Amino acid sequence: MVEQNRKSENKVKDISLRVAIAAVRAILMYVLFMLTTMLLSPLFEYMPGIIEMIETFVIVFTVFMILGDLTRGTIFCHFLM
Repeated sequence: MVEQNRKSENKVKDISLRVAIAAVRAILMYVLFMLTTMLLSPLFEYMPGIIEMIETFVIVFTVFMILGDLTRGTIFCHFLM
């Protein structure tokens, strides 16, 4: 019974670590996106509509990155990465 509790504690630690890593990576991705858009904002005046496409790409990429981090070590990560 003690060994079963340890396994469940390890699973909780593993999942919480995965969630923390995914959150940190998502925040870094968002910061990188915001810095890039601020630096390239003068160019977006010449290409209307490009910022919406870039935002959509970043959102989809971030979602797949988070799902890939959460499913790391399972068969599902191969579908998402």
